[in-house]
Amino acid sequence: MDDQFLVTCPYCGEQIEIYVEPDVYVHKVGDEYVIGLTPHLRYDFATGTRLVPFLDGGAGVTATSIGPPDMSGTFEFNLQANVGAYWFVRDHLAFTGEAGYMHMSCAGIHHPNLGANKSSS
Repeated sequence: MDDQFLVTCPYCGEQIEIYVEPDVYVHKVGDEYVIGLTPHLRYDFATGTRLVPFLDGGAGVTATSIGPPDMSGTFEFNLQANVGAYWFVRDHLAFTGEAGYMHMSCAGIHHPNLGANKSSS
């Protein structure tokens, strides 16, 4: 994909995948929105087989219309952690399975700072 690239770690020589993921979520109650942009780092474990597991993490910014008492305001930060695997059918074609966790909060800039959490698979 054009929005992804690999860099080589200067310490271990392994390749690390870097990409930016636009996150768009719709809150399930009413007409509330959540939209954000999160740069991610992904480490692919080279197994020498068709199965390639990975770890993924990112931190970004989020805008939301969800207000108090659940969120403090429009601007929030988000942290994400994911685990998954690629199953390569051919050299450049793979099925991907992934499970993840996301936390959104204002990092104490405003009050209340209750935040919100989301898990996905």
